[in-house]
Amino acid sequence: IVDMMRRLFLAVISVLLIAGFGSCSSKKAESVIAIKVTDGVTKDVPVLYMPDGSQISVALSQDAAGAAAGTAAINVDCGTYVRLGYKYTSRLLWVAPGAEVNVSFESEKFYRGIDVAGTDADINGFLNSNVYKYATIDDCQLGEQEYIALAQSLLERNLGLLADQGFSGGFVEKEK
Repeated sequence: IVDMMRRLFLAVISVLLIAGFGSCSSKKAESVIAIKVTDGVTKDVPVLYMPDGSQISVALSQDAAGAAAGTAAINVDCGTYVRLGYKYTSRLLWVAPGAEVNVSFESEKFYRGIDVAGTDADINGFLNSNVYKYATIDDCQLGEQEYIALAQSLLERNLGLLADQGFSGGFVEKEK
């Protein structure tokens, strides 16, 4: 039963992720992601993981303030999720067409969080705030009906949190 519940949970998550990729504009626009490691140049390289599976390494160089900074330009035709990887952790970013997303963090504290400014900073802050609740591995011990009830209540709670933010545009639909 536990194995069946895990498979059901993974199937539901997969369907939700796939359903989120709706149609977009046929015109792509350049978006810029600026990354700043506030405590200086590091040997670690930030990597942007794109929805199509490609990866973009962001070269960093020391700026006038002594921080390590770099930018990457990407072309998107609609708002999309991009994962920013650094060392052994990653953070989720929302990038809209024509956006300028500015990310800053301390090298040794990336795993704790990032600061995001620029286009859709409120959305990126929300995505990295860890407010969503998920079923835990211990919940797999529940009976089938209890697990389904838990999953439904968590979904309703998370959708309520999303609605309370007042975000507009394609983000809310894709996030659902």
